[in-house]
Amino acid sequence: MSKIKIFLLAIVAIIALPQTSSAYFTTEQNALKLNANTYLYTVTYRFGFTNRELRMPVSAVRGLVSATPAMKAGFVIQNSEQEVVAGGETSSIILSNAKVVNNEYYVPAGKVANFTLVTLLKVTPEMKEAEDTDLSLLVTAMPFTMIKEGKDIKASLNQSELKYYKTPQLDINN
Repeated sequence: MSKIKIFLLAIVAIIALPQTSSAYFTTEQNALKLNANTYLYTVTYRFGFTNRELRMPVSAVRGLVSATPAMKAGFVIQNSEQEVVAGGETSSIILSNAKVVNNEYYVPAGKVANFTLVTLLKVTPEMKEAEDTDLSLLVTAMPFTMIKEGKDIKASLNQSELKYYKTPQLDINN
């Protein structure tokens, strides 16, 4: 009987443990037409580590393709051929349930926070005349800083991880 109790206790303990040993993955991507010329792209992701504090960017910059010391996420607008589209104006911000400390999101060790990159794209008439008008957003740079024993460890997601941080395509002519 005691073996069954130990087994059940072990199962409950495993289920109750936070699953945050190294969490960094995208959970949702959306694209929405707001009006004839304005489109909303969102990429939601989770970050957190069991044994490290974490700092994440609060802003994103179009065209940034690798992490920089400025601690900003990067993204591009691309067509269905995965070619970067330079036209249009974008405005972006990263929203989160994490606390902001020194202009960066802060996640304590053992916690996980949700983040959403929100980008508005205002298209031009020239973009609507293009042959390929299916546009999506791809995150191209996601820097973060892990803090372990008071020391900063700079890191960023690599391209094979970022390929999942992509919204669905929207046809800007429909």
